[in-house]
This record gives sequence, C-alpha cells and structure tokens, in this order.
Amino acid sequence: PMLLKAYRTHDLRSYSLSNIVLVNVGNVLYWLYIIQLPAGPIWLLHSFYTIASILMLVWYLRYEHSWTATKS
Repeated sequence: PMLLKAYRTHDLRSYSLSNIVLVNVGNVLYWLYIIQLPAGPIWLLHSFYTIASILMLVWYLRYEHSWTATKS
C-alpha cells in the first residue's frame, strides 16, 4: 500500500530521508549475509523488500526535490 500511495500522490513528506537511507544501507549489509545462504525463499522475500526500499528512496529524492522547487 505505501508504494501505491507514494506513486499515485507523489507525496512522501511523511517519510524521513534518513530512515529510508538507513533501510537501504541495512539491506546492503543483510545481502552480504543472504548471498552466503543457498537459494531459497529468503532471496525472493529480501529481493522484494530491497526493490521496495530502493523505489522509496528514488521517489523520495525525485518527488521531494520537485515538491520543494514548486513550493518556493
């Protein structure tokens, strides 16, 4: 639901950039552990979570920049 809302409204002001960045850093570190495991459901689950986190970061940077530019 959060991805759909963020995509439709382009309003990510309720999200914290530092939190989104930390989530993405944590995902990278967790991938270092996951790649040592045999392929399985965890790869699929964490791939989805990583893609969702990256999308939120990209959209935040894109939409918040345009939001502040139009606001001024």
